Amino acid sequence: MQPIEVRELSKYIFNVLKRDAILSNVYVTGEVSNFKRSGGHIYFSLKDEDAMIRCVVFKSMHLAKKLILEDGQKINCRGKITTFDRASMYQILVTEVEDAGVGEIYRKFLLLKEELEKEGLFDIRWKKEIPRYPEKIGVVTADTGAAKHDIIDTIRRRYPICDIYFCPSKVQGYGAALEIADGLRRLDQLNLDTIIFGRGGGSFEDLNAFNDEELLRTVFSMKTPTISAVGHETDTMLTDYVADLRAATPTAAAELATPNIQEMLENLIKVEKDLEHRIKHRIDNERWELEQLEKRLEYYGPEERLLEMEKDLEDLTLSLKKYYKHNLVNRINERARLSHRLHRASPLGAVEQEENRLDNYLQKLQNNWSQYIQKEQSKVDLLKNSLDLLNPRLLQDKGYTKIYKGNQLIGKIDDVSLGDKLCFLLKDGRVYSEVTGKEDFNGEY
Repeated sequence: MQPIEVRELSKYIFNVLKRDAILSNVYVTGEVSNFKRSGGHIYFSLKDEDAMIRCVVFKSMHLAKKLILEDGQKINCRGKITTFDRASMYQILVTEVEDAGVGEIYRKFLLLKEELEKEGLFDIRWKKEIPRYPEKIGVVTADTGAAKHDIIDTIRRRYPICDIYFCPSKVQGYGAALEIADGLRRLDQLNLDTIIFGRGGGSFEDLNAFNDEELLRTVFSMKTPTISAVGHETDTMLTDYVADLRAATPTAAAELATPNIQEMLENLIKVEKDLEHRIKHRIDNERWELEQLEKRLEYYGPEERLLEMEKDLEDLTLSLKKYYKHNLVNRINERARLSHRLHRASPLGAVEQEENRLDNYLQKLQNNWSQYIQKEQSKVDLLKNSLDLLNPRLLQDKGYTKIYKGNQLIGKIDDVSLGDKLCFLLKDGRVYSEVTGKEDFNGEY
């Protein structure tokens, strides 16, 4: 027996189907899935709980112009079984379609949606806010497939400083819902910021795992904010209603979960420039105000006033000394006159007695005047010291100086930073310097 080519086998199958009376006129009932138009042709699947068959309506057929079906709709359709010989696939070439009501799978979908909505699982008040700047993001999807790479690549591109925790799971078929729920529960224990779960597009039955009741209740009970990213933009599964946020695609989910670090850097640069402009404007205003204050200080400066007060104090001190000396001389002269008068009167006893009294009086007077002079001199010294303390030139002569950063008088180490430009005001000029280091003495030198 000689082998035949694949195309010959395909043609043979095509001819067999074409000659079969039953397959040339089939009447089938089922549920519509994955309905779409492409290039004017209509493609969809007809399925029940156990099987599925592809269907096609070519654009040249009159039915193609008016046929509109919805996923989950139950229909009866008539046509013939044909094969696409290049791919060895068979399908129903549909010629007639009639509505048969809502399909069983879609009916269960609607009943579960209604039940969960009544329980409040879709209520917006339970929705948790997605963190704006996440540090850790979890991902639950198939280990193979575009969804995993779309999510991870998008996160790394937009926000590479975020850690990604990936938990592989089946996303369709038997056991898929249980694996997805288990992955969510495991990631929920890691204190992540956000968890993304989902898959790429497919038929309604391919995505039906995301309508599982146990999975939906698991999503609702999560303490970590979740994003549901199932299928394409037109696909809507029940997880989209229960999750804290719904994304049209896995890529969109990654974009919703992360900020764009490039945009953040651009905004920071913009803010930095704006802040620099504001600071420069503030410095210019403060410099102008400082110049005005310097002019006022020069006009109302205390230096000349202090010098005048110092001179007045010296004059007062000299006047006091002259006054004390003059009064002492007068007292001595008065004693001499009295002594002379007593001597002329010649009452020796009275003279001696008066002389002793005068001596005592003179001694007391001298003591009193000496105490008075010392007391007044102390007052004068105290006033002079007070004036000296107010004299800024004396402080600067001792090595003290004023330090300015711009127009700000520096009093504490916290007022300066490394790289700041400082101005030291000395008694005979200004010195400018840059801060290259600083040390806090905590009040002790």
